[in-house]
Amino acid sequence: MIDCPITARRSFWPCVVVFIVAVSGCHVDTETNRVDSAEDVEAAVKKTRISKNDGGRESGQIPREDWYSIRMRGAKVGHAVIRVQRDSADTNLIYWRSEEAFTLLRNNDRLQQNMILESWEDKSGRIRKWRWSESSTGVERTCQGEATNGGFLVTLGDGPKTLMPWKTDWRGFFGDYQLLSGMSLQAGQVGEFRGLIPLLNQVGKVTAKVIGLESIDTMMGRQELTRIDFSMLLASQSMQSTYWVDTHGDVVKQSISQFEIIKERTAKEIALAPNDDFDLYAAFHVSLGREIPDVHEKSTIRYRVKRRSGDPLKGLFVDDHSQSLTRNSDGSLTVRVRRVGKNSKIVTSAVNRPTDGDLSGNSLVEVDHPIIQEMADSVARNGTDPMSIATELEALVHRRIRNKNLSQGFNSAATTAKLLEGDCTEHAVLLAALCRARKIPARVAIGLIYFDGRMAYHMWNEVWVSERWVPMDATLGRGYVGPGHIKTSVSNLDGIAPFAAMIPLLQLIGDLQIQIEDVQ
Repeated sequence: MIDCPITARRSFWPCVVVFIVAVSGCHVDTETNRVDSAEDVEAAVKKTRISKNDGGRESGQIPREDWYSIRMRGAKVGHAVIRVQRDSADTNLIYWRSEEAFTLLRNNDRLQQNMILESWEDKSGRIRKWRWSESSTGVERTCQGEATNGGFLVTLGDGPKTLMPWKTDWRGFFGDYQLLSGMSLQAGQVGEFRGLIPLLNQVGKVTAKVIGLESIDTMMGRQELTRIDFSMLLASQSMQSTYWVDTHGDVVKQSISQFEIIKERTAKEIALAPNDDFDLYAAFHVSLGREIPDVHEKSTIRYRVKRRSGDPLKGLFVDDHSQSLTRNSDGSLTVRVRRVGKNSKIVTSAVNRPTDGDLSGNSLVEVDHPIIQEMADSVARNGTDPMSIATELEALVHRRIRNKNLSQGFNSAATTAKLLEGDCTEHAVLLAALCRARKIPARVAIGLIYFDGRMAYHMWNEVWVSERWVPMDATLGRGYVGPGHIKTSVSNLDGIAPFAAMIPLLQLIGDLQIQIEDVQ
């Protein structure tokens, strides 16, 4: 689901338009009645928000339904609807449901994604159960949690139930909306909560600060709205967004400036209007300003990286045997990437040695699935050298995934083995599963790869052979990885929060600058 080249909010709306595609979508082809003027939009919104039988309810009452249009860099890429009502099975519970749908291009491959968030809460706001589902191109991923003593029993896909510790005052997916409904909206007021982040299945600390009234352009014309700056702290990383709300505290407009994403309340007719063609890959790759011929044959490359925002880079890149970091006085970082093979003279510290999760199966890397076992045993059946076996498995994945495209979201290894199509994430999870099936510890590496004078977001593998982690990339199928890869994190994708490994990368998308210092 990362935008790798193939040649080779709810509190932060469903994980930022589902990780800028690890990032959401569904194109609506039905004809709609277009509403063009601000006056028509405002009238349509009022009609949508006030039903015939609720007596002209005030903001915050239920049932309610709000529609939103979502734009990225000015292009319409999707829509959202939030519904709040009493649960039909238990009227003591409030049922929240959000649906977001996107259509995005990735290097001209069309990706359609949908995300649904559901939460059942009592009148005090305590969550009784929750569920999220994300689908792309017909493949669905689900996760649900049910309250129990001490937390939630969480089931990711077909995986086992796992206890997630929980405190009673923590919020769910809709904590931002609930926080706003209880604030006075006076300039300088600060509110905060800890809330569940969809996809990541982790709790983040969210802080909201009221800035004051601003006159801003909206789809309903120019309005006086209250600006509120939100900050979410998760895994020591912070992300910012801005909300503009009306006098009732209802969200009219949201913005994540880093990704140039705008989510704005509008009429249902406009929310469901056809999307524009927006190429995510073209928008978010990182230009280098020069090309590096035969990049994967080089031994060492030094990159200088910094953030456009000037924010620190601490914790956003890996410092290990394959790449080293040097902090510069101007706040930038020099990343020296080395080519690593099974015979490289390196020493790996004990902390980086394989764990049980690097060899076992999980919801994305289904080691014990029959299709994985069969594929893993189809090469080097009598082989005993782990590096040779891993190399043959890398070549197998490269060869068998015939339809190398960017139309898939983030399929599991077993799904990839069935469909035999996808991008770097599909190659990486499949190779990880095959290596583990042959008792070779394997994990995924997340970061960037060089491609035609630019860096694209990417996922590849590392396998444990000869007492070291050796990188492999099935999208390239070379049997080795040169210094054209920059690593931001590594993960075995285990547990109920496999996508949390992408948090460092999420910080960098749209905010990263890279220069080449030296090539050897």
